[in-house]
Amino acid sequence: MSNAPPFSYLRSPALLRKVLSLALILLLAVLWGLLVWQHQKIEKEARVQLSNHTASLALAFSEHSESAFQRVDYVLFELRKTLVRQPEALAKVIEEHRSLLGDAVIQISILD
Repeated sequence: MSNAPPFSYLRSPALLRKVLSLALILLLAVLWGLLVWQHQKIEKEARVQLSNHTASLALAFSEHSESAFQRVDYVLFELRKTLVRQPEALAKVIEEHRSLLGDAVIQISILD
């Protein structure tokens, strides 16, 4: 038997460098794993938020389009009614309803 104290091999500089190197590698691997996990979590949250935002925009566009079509339909109905009953008042009715159409309608044509 040798007279070396127990666990004296742990005091070896080469072994100490290996243990510290492995500990550093393990620490870096854990940190890298945490960064990857956090990145994936943030990306998933961003995708959910973008999906919700896109759905909200699609709903708003749908409601705006529906409203615009209803206004145009109403104005055309009123114009047709005026054209049948009082054709001479058509220009006045068009001016009265112009605010309902806004920029949605550029031209209305009457075809016989």
